[in-house]
Amino acid sequence: MIFSNTRERPTETLNSFKCKSCDTICLITDVKLYGVPKRKTDNAVILNLEKEVCRMRTKEIEEVVKIKRAKGKERQYQHACANCGEIVAYQCVPHGTDCKVLYVKQDTMRIPWNKMITPFICKICGFMAKDKEMLVAHQKQRQHFWEEDKEETVSENRPNMTSW
Repeated sequence: MIFSNTRERPTETLNSFKCKSCDTICLITDVKLYGVPKRKTDNAVILNLEKEVCRMRTKEIEEVVKIKRAKGKERQYQHACANCGEIVAYQCVPHGTDCKVLYVKQDTMRIPWNKMITPFICKICGFMAKDKEMLVAHQKQRQHFWEEDKEETVSENRPNMTSW
């Protein structure tokens, strides 16, 4: 079964999540991987289906799994890989209802973290920092200070690297 929540949104950059067992694409989404929230209980990636476009190619498991947590019991309605049957994701509302949040299991799903783009990029050398503090430390160490108002003059004064 193919599950989709596309609502006529343009999708420019898509991320494919694959099953680790058989390398089949199970989920395609436009979520920005930088800063994606993770669940504290099982470290599952949380996808907000109201904000992100998500297409799944999974089998819905009809059996409800009940897991005992510190705050009580949790019901999981699971999604399995369409090819090998490995559990790759789950939701907390029954299948067929309007699901707002999907949890993707990191231990069974290959998430393309290599496509993650951070907003903290040095404008001089292109260094991608994990957070603002790391970017500031990089700028101080390398003396890469960028002034937005001098953008045109800096680009005009760069030497031409094509000529000898």
